[in-house]
Amino acid sequence: MRSMATVGTEPPRVRCAKMVILNGTVSADEVARIQKYLINPVDSRLAKAEIPETLEMKTEVPTDIPTVEGFNALNKKELDSYREKMGLAMDLADIQFLQDYFKSIKRDPTETEIRVLDTYWSDHCRHTSFNTVLKDIKIEKGPYAKLFKESLKNYEAMHTDIYAKRKDKPLTLMDMATIGGKYLRKHGLLDDMEVSIA
Repeated sequence: MRSMATVGTEPPRVRCAKMVILNGTVSADEVARIQKYLINPVDSRLAKAEIPETLEMKTEVPTDIPTVEGFNALNKKELDSYREKMGLAMDLADIQFLQDYFKSIKRDPTETEIRVLDTYWSDHCRHTSFNTVLKDIKIEKGPYAKLFKESLKNYEAMHTDIYAKRKDKPLTLMDMATIGGKYLRKHGLLDDMEVSIA
């Protein structure tokens, strides 16, 4: 969608989209439910069916950021309704925690603050499910059961080696995913790894 005259004078514009084709008889209600399931409002939106005239992204100059007046005064039921109305990814406990913080600093939050924290706290960003504490791991019988048991045994040995002086590091999927790098670094085999505080 660029004329030859503009080649080399400006960076190329690239846009992308994902198309989902539904087969069979699907009601309007089912289509709406499928869209809700597939489209994460944090990072996606429903595209128009028409072919765009340009790939240029037009943005509006933002107006003053609105404060969510009365947010701190909402009761539990009202807070949950607000969360659902805004399509927030955070759960009720998260938004109650958020409300408690803004009560402590004696002001209502702006809509932007709520949206930014909602994005940061969402599973899309921090993968909260990966931090679930694994207390009772059971490996079912199957062709790879022996391999899984050996892998779990290796992981537990590395966990004990790395966190021998700490009692506050439970077994989690996130720890499983990152422990290899931590183990190699501890034993001098990975000296160029970026290290976070946690």
